[in-house]
Amino acid sequence: MGNDEVLSGLRAFVAVADGGSFSAAAQRLGISRSAVSKAVSRLEERRRVRLLERSQRQLRLTEAGEALLVYARRALDALAAAEEALGAGAGAAAGRVRLSTPPLLGRLWLMPALFALRQRHAGLVFDIEFSTRASELVAEGVDLALRVGALPDRAEWVARRLGRQPTVLVAAPVYLDNHGLPAAAGDLHAHTCLLQSRAGGWPWLSQPLQAREQIALGDSAALCEAALAGQGIALLPQWLAAEHLQSDALRPVLARERPPVLPIQLVWPRGEHLPRRVRTIIDALAAAMAADARFSG
Repeated sequence: MGNDEVLSGLRAFVAVADGGSFSAAAQRLGISRSAVSKAVSRLEERRRVRLLERSQRQLRLTEAGEALLVYARRALDALAAAEEALGAGAGAAAGRVRLSTPPLLGRLWLMPALFALRQRHAGLVFDIEFSTRASELVAEGVDLALRVGALPDRAEWVARRLGRQPTVLVAAPVYLDNHGLPAAAGDLHAHTCLLQSRAGGWPWLSQPLQAREQIALGDSAALCEAALAGQGIALLPQWLAAEHLQSDALRPVLARERPPVLPIQLVWPRGEHLPRRVRTIIDALAAAMAADARFSG
């Protein structure tokens, strides 16, 4: 077994350990599941030791596997750092980066920022997934995730705060003409409220939400369209509602309440070495959002 095979085996082994399965490792490495399995098996045969306990229901590291994982990570991180140092003279970051982003913020803010970045780093290639769920970053091969709101406490994640997203309660004039303008949170019992999800509600209200009807739409763009159509009262990002408030297509509701200001964060898998292509995107997005008054005020 040559050095190249050892390196392939280590990469496959670490990907399996991180992803929790051969399928997840194959997706992350861009090779077949059988190729991952063979690479790990060759590594085990070379050292005559079992690194993984395989069963139909689970995959876990053996004691030897746990020990190797520590050194394998260090070796691969050191190799990546060395390769990056050799290529530093080229000046521009390059390579494929997989990103996950909420649909609306991704289309209207992230994509333009990434396209502007490619004017300086034409070798960057983006694979963008539009999703609001808390991705299993390692298992799904995601390099960077843009997320709005509080994040779960995950030891395997690193997060960097980019900006803030103020929110506002709004309704269309036609809806308010037909149903009246609520004076306090308690008045919402007579109104239709448009929510991201029924489970979420609006816990920040001064009184518990008891709406006559609750419609869950699950997407900010859909909430905005429903509010504009006079279907009810919606909580929208301030940056999304701003032009409609200015044109009087929407009007603020319950201005004395304090809707949440949500953090906007970038999340990536924890590791000792962050590839230059990923680090370049993180720094560029942080600078772009800091310069955007909609998110930095």
